[in-house]
Amino acid sequence: MARNDLLDVYRLSIREQFFTSIVLNLLYLLREFGTSGLDFDRGCEVYISFFSELERMVQVQFLPSNEDILHIKCGNRGIEEETISRNDSYFRFIRVAMTRSSIHKWVQFFEDVDAIIFISSLLDYSSYMDFSPKKVRLRDDMDYFAAICNGNWFTKCTTVFLILNKFDLFQQKLATLPLKTCFPEYRGTGDATEAAKFIQQRFEALNRCKTKRVFTQVMCVQSDVEAIHQLVDKVIQLTAKPSSPQSKKSG
Repeated sequence: MARNDLLDVYRLSIREQFFTSIVLNLLYLLREFGTSGLDFDRGCEVYISFFSELERMVQVQFLPSNEDILHIKCGNRGIEEETISRNDSYFRFIRVAMTRSSIHKWVQFFEDVDAIIFISSLLDYSSYMDFSPKKVRLRDDMDYFAAICNGNWFTKCTTVFLILNKFDLFQQKLATLPLKTCFPEYRGTGDATEAAKFIQQRFEALNRCKTKRVFTQVMCVQSDVEAIHQLVDKVIQLTAKPSSPQSKKSG
């Protein structure tokens, strides 16, 4: 065996030992303390679920479940595409993760979509923009939503799905940080359902385009598998055009 090959084997062995050591220590901590002591910043709370399932995931025969797949975080920027076939028709789901300021860079490529799925995190009612520390992220999402609904783009689109995500974590956060702290105009109670309804109404009121219908769903995308299936079925139901040979798009 050549010297370089021996070095590669040695490096691989070191990495495996290092990884094994980390996993063993994490498993020990989880068995001793559970996940209650874990402290993650915003955007990383999903990792708690993986730590909780670490012992299952390190098994040789491990296969990811639907729930595992839903917990995987995609990149925060860029465009991704997935095609779903249903009843001899093909539906293209295009994910666009870009800021509102860059909408002019990509919007012309998707102006003929049949439906739009707009996802906003309820947790962002108390988070602020990186480039504008005085602006709440959820309010920026509302501005983005209004621009998409009322702009001169997506003229062929008649259906907008508004997904208000992370309701479970939103419910927990309200217990320590009331919605009216960041939305002084809110006059409701600390009930999570009532607070989410207020946010929903704020979003829906922004749509001034008479040709667009908004369907809102409050959920937790990363754990509610059945709700995801229902959403996809609803998108396909409302955009399917059996008489048209062309594939349908949803962005």
